[in-house]
Amino acid sequence: MIKTSPAHAMSQKPSAGVFEPKVLSAGAALLSLLLAAGLAARLARGLPPLPAIHSVWLAIHLATVVPAVPIGAWLLARRKGDRTHRMLCRIWASLMMVAAISSFGVHTITGGLSPIHILSAITIVGLVVAVRAAMRGDIRVHQRAISRLFISLILAGLATFIPGRLMFAWLVG
Repeated sequence: MIKTSPAHAMSQKPSAGVFEPKVLSAGAALLSLLLAAGLAARLARGLPPLPAIHSVWLAIHLATVVPAVPIGAWLLARRKGDRTHRMLCRIWASLMMVAAISSFGVHTITGGLSPIHILSAITIVGLVVAVRAAMRGDIRVHQRAISRLFISLILAGLATFIPGRLMFAWLVG
């Protein structure tokens, strides 16, 4: 286990390799472009900008997931360990935890849980692992856990745009 002092953590550059921040940020950009395209298309057709909210769970879920994408991408791409990083990580982790928990209430739309809900359970466990690793100073475990969580966020977000899903219907009107 590699432990890193807070002073060393502040000077760390974004992690590389399989979890290259540029690749993860590209996924976030794609997801953001889909959302922007959907919004523009809806407005051009005179439709309301947001989908009809079917439940309070969906409203909570969307309100936490949407800001988690750009915040997470920015955190992965910037310097680590400083005060701003720690503050935004707390916000991001809180958004992700609420999003994961609220996703279990969204099943009322589909009539049951779907395979994508596995990512919600993984997110809850992954957040605990990431936070505990950061508190112990185990930066390598922390970075890998956060990168995996962000990949899960992007994959789950992109999966919502599959035909037949709610966000696809919102995108195409």
